[in-house]
Amino acid sequence: ANLVEKLDKLSTFSAKQSGEMLILQRAVRDLEERERLLQVKVDNFRPFEMSVEREMKLDKIRIAQMDDTLHMTRRETHQVILDLDKKKTDSKQLQEEVNSCYKERADYLLQMDSLGAEVAGLRLELFR
Repeated sequence: ANLVEKLDKLSTFSAKQSGEMLILQRAVRDLEERERLLQVKVDNFRPFEMSVEREMKLDKIRIAQMDDTLHMTRRETHQVILDLDKKKTDSKQLQEEVNSCYKERADYLLQMDSLGAEVAGLRLELFR
């Protein structure tokens, strides 16, 4: 009887272990399936990641080109401003020369008027 009990207990224990083993096997299969699905996701993500990296590199190149263009434009603008300042200075000098010429002409006109008055005075004296 004792042996039968032990056999019965062993049989129950073995059935219990067998059930637990099935549960564990099912859990392992589920984990393997999840791992496979994750690997598929990783495999699908890698090309996307590489394309994003490629786009980022292209964006960096475009930004560098824009920086170069901006720098060149700033340099050209600065040169244009310097040229305009020089022309402004030249223009002021030319305006001063023109004003000086007007003043000389006005002085000559005054001298001519004065000489004309002198000549008129001399004519009067001649005809008296």
